[in-house]
Amino acid sequence: PLALSAFSHAAMTDAGGGEDEGLWPLSRLLASLAAQEGPPPDRGFAVVVTTGAMNPPHRGHLQLLHQAKARLDAEGFTVLAAWMSPSHDAYVQPKAKSLKTPGLSSDF
Repeated sequence: PLALSAFSHAAMTDAGGGEDEGLWPLSRLLASLAAQEGPPPDRGFAVVVTTGAMNPPHRGHLQLLHQAKARLDAEGFTVLAAWMSPSHDAYVQPKAKSLKTPGLSSDF
């Protein structure tokens, strides 16, 4: 936990302050790390992050996270957390327009 605590906490939280109010729920990640018992995993700890338009997010995106976790587990890593991080409107809207599909926005 010490190495993770030393990570830039300011980058993980918003100006409002609370850990769970930031873009990344740091408190959940730290709790997952603290709950680990026994010797460290063979290959280390991992966090799975997927990005993209996710317009709209669907079960396939969730399945991707589960499959990534299973693969990392099989390779000797311990996955502490997984996040989907949809792209911003400036990326999603032009992509949706070029594909002639509806573009869900943050204002939606």
